[in-house]
Parts: sequence; structure tokens; C-alpha cells
Amino acid sequence: MQNAMWLASIFGPLLVILGVWMLFYRDNMMKVYSSIKATPGVLYVMGVMNLFVGLVSVNIYSVWAGDMMLLVTLFGWLLLLQGVGMFFFPQFVLKQKARAKKFSIRGVIALVWGLLLCWSAFGMQ
Repeated sequence: MQNAMWLASIFGPLLVILGVWMLFYRDNMMKVYSSIKATPGVLYVMGVMNLFVGLVSVNIYSVWAGDMMLLVTLFGWLLLLQGVGMFFFPQFVLKQKARAKKFSIRGVIALVWGLLLCWSAFGMQ
């Protein structure tokens, strides 16, 4: 449980910051997406980072329990799968990130997920 709290205290604020940024700076997010699409090397580096962080978090904490810490497990597995997807299915990953409306939806999801992780890590102590 201590590992889950530690991961939640890192992933929570990260997701809150990213979610707010995606919601308020959607134009910048579109520029970042265009840059990633035009530079395959960036997609490779992002894939390595997602794969690494996903593997670390899944190895540290991968408990499928019915509590709030399930969000930590799910986030680790999503990072791991996204990292693998960036290597083997890069066009599919890029196509999934293509629409501006999706940036708003992703921003809301990241913000809510981050707030829940923050509450789990800092509010339940």
C-alpha cells in the first residue's frame, strides 16, 4: 500500500498539471501534436519513456483491488500499453490523438484522474 501511495503522490499532481494545461492551452497542445507527428524520433523517445515508467509502476504496484489504488494500477498498465503501442502501432497512436475535441476530453479525464489520485495519496492519510 505504501508503494501505491507513493506512486499516487507522483502521478496525481502530474495528471492534474497536464489536465489543466490541456484544457487551457489547447492550441499549444495542437502544436505539440503536430511536432510529434512530424518527428518520428520524438514518438520513439515518448514510447521509451512511457514503456519505462509503465514497467516501473507495474513492477512496484500492480494490485487489482476494488479501492482507489486501482487507479494507480490502471495508470501503470495504460502507460505500459501506450509505450508498446508507440513502437508497434505508431500510426494508430497518432490517429487516436488527432482531434482537438479529444484534447479537451483527455484534459478532463487527466484532471479528474489526477484529483482522485491526489485525494488518495494526500487526503486519505
